[in-house]
This record gives sequence, C-alpha cells and structure tokens, in this order.
Amino acid sequence: MKLFSSRFAKVSICLSTLALAQIAHADNSITTWSASVLSDIKSSTWSQATCVPYLTDLEQKIDQIEKGNTSRDDLKAEASSVNDNLWQIRLALHDRLAGATNECATEIRNTFRASRYLEDELAEINADIKPVAAESISYQDQAAPLLEDSPNYLTQKRDGDFALQEGDIIMARGVSFLSSMIAQMGEVQSQFSHVIMVVKDPASGNLETIESYVEDGVNFHELHWAMKNTNGRLLVLRAKDHALALKAAQMMQAEVQARGTKNPIHYDYALDFTDHTTMSCAEVAQYAYQKASDNQFNMPEIPSNLVRGLDLLKNLNVKAGSTFTPGDLEGDSRFDMVAEFRDLRI
Repeated sequence: MKLFSSRFAKVSICLSTLALAQIAHADNSITTWSASVLSDIKSSTWSQATCVPYLTDLEQKIDQIEKGNTSRDDLKAEASSVNDNLWQIRLALHDRLAGATNECATEIRNTFRASRYLEDELAEINADIKPVAAESISYQDQAAPLLEDSPNYLTQKRDGDFALQEGDIIMARGVSFLSSMIAQMGEVQSQFSHVIMVVKDPASGNLETIESYVEDGVNFHELHWAMKNTNGRLLVLRAKDHALALKAAQMMQAEVQARGTKNPIHYDYALDFTDHTTMSCAEVAQYAYQKASDNQFNMPEIPSNLVRGLDLLKNLNVKAGSTFTPGDLEGDSRFDMVAEFRDLRI
C-alpha cells in the first residue's frame, strides 16, 4: 500500500542530516516507517535546526495515513505495533523539550495532537470499538481510567509498573462544549481542558485529587470518582523534581483542608493568575508548585496566547493575551509524561 505522495518525499530531502528521514521503504509498512521516525528523533543528529521542518513534515504524513485510502484490514494488522511506536515517539519528543526553542516546543505539541488522532483511529479499529454518544455513558459505572482496565480504553504507560503518585499533575479532557472551548482557546490548539492535582489524605493515606470546578470551586475528590468524571482523555505528568512535587502536594492539601467549608477557595472566572484568592483548575497546580518552590517554579514554562473565543472571554472579564491554559503543561520540559488514557468510544 502506498502511504505518501511524492511531494512529501521532496520535503524530506532537506532533512538529510537525519539518516532515516526518508520514508520510502520497500515494504511500505507503517510499522517500519514509524520505527524509523522514532530512530530519527532519538538520534544524536537531531537538532533544533531540523525540529520544525521535520515535525511539520511528520504531521502531514500522519494526517495522510489517517485520512488515506488504506483498508481497515491493513490498518488493523499494524495498529498495535504502530501505536506502540507512536507512543514512544511522543515520549522521545517530550524528552527533547529541554532546551528547545519556543518554535520547536510548539511543533512538538502540534505533533502530539496529530499523533493522537491517528492513535485513536488505530486503537478503535484494532479493538473493533463502536462509537457511542458521550452523554449516554454512565461514567461512574465504568472502569476507573488509569486504575482499571477495559476493552473500551487505550492506556499507554511509560513504565510497566505505573502507579499514580502524590504530586502528579493530570491533564483531562471532558465531553462538554465548555471543555472543547477551553481546549481550543490558545494559539496552540490542545486536546486538554482541565488540570487535576494528585494529593494524599494524611488521615487515611489514600490518594485523592484537588480540583477546581466552575460553581464548586477548589475541593477534594475521591480518586476513583475523579478518574471516572466524564473524562475522554487523561495525561499524567510527573515533575522531574520529585521532592518539590511532594512538597507542593502536601502544602496544597493542607491549605485546602484548613480552608474547609467555612472559607472555601472559589473558582476564578476571570482567570487572573496573579490573584490566588480564587483559583481556576490550572491555577491550583501553578500556586502549589510556585509556593512550594519559593516562587522559583513558575507555570507555564511557555505561556499561551488567547486567540479564540475572545468575545465570550470579554463577557467573562477575561483579558486576551498571554495566559496559562491546561494544554500548556504538555509542553513543559520540567515534567515527564508517564501515562495516558482515552476512552475509545467517544
């Protein structure tokens, strides 16, 4: 099966510094192609100079596979191996964020988005998943994402013995219109709209989450409930500074517990990240890490620029321009990607 047109082969000529940038393989296997991409990105010849053109070309090739004429049977035969490679490609690219230019970091995020769409399709075909209306699912009756397995789920892990840890940050995507809008507000479009912080209840020793929701504000949530809370996507990020992550989680847990119901932290509708008397979901993580580091660890590493939905934002008294959207954390080099989930039905 022919995967790519000649115009893409021409583009790859300018990438000759990467030995495997060419995509013309004798067997035309998507698995072989994806393995060569992984080798390219891990290669010592990878550089900032090749980052943007290489990834721009890669996004086009991914899009062509997803929207091409390859039969479902052919895709199913390679789906599992290709998805394994695509996940490893994203891990390798995330590891390249340290020291990356803003332009390269942006293209890495764009590649993540393109890759996920293909991974979704391949996983759906491989598992023979039939789509369902998101609103028809009783989410609290489902297996808990990241914590339990289901044939309806695609769960990818950096290490086989993955388990959530105190201080982990989870990016989430819900199924509502509001969730979709938040994910798309930034100049770099995202697939995530909510930020969850994992903490530990000191009394029970159980992990739980701290989250900020519209109307409810900042509060604790039981871990299984939180993972099943109408989530279509989840991405777990773990700070490379494990001591800081632990300190941030414990400090935030103690502060929210001390505030209790008498002096709760309300939702920050204005998305003002300079005033922590109210907090949005992303602001919870920002404030926790900032305070735990004595203002040395500031989120996001690369801020977003709000470019969409400006009329609506104006009505909410949200200022356009540079800000912190949930998706920005995906491009933060101070974290590792350690696990990802998606519900293939939706």
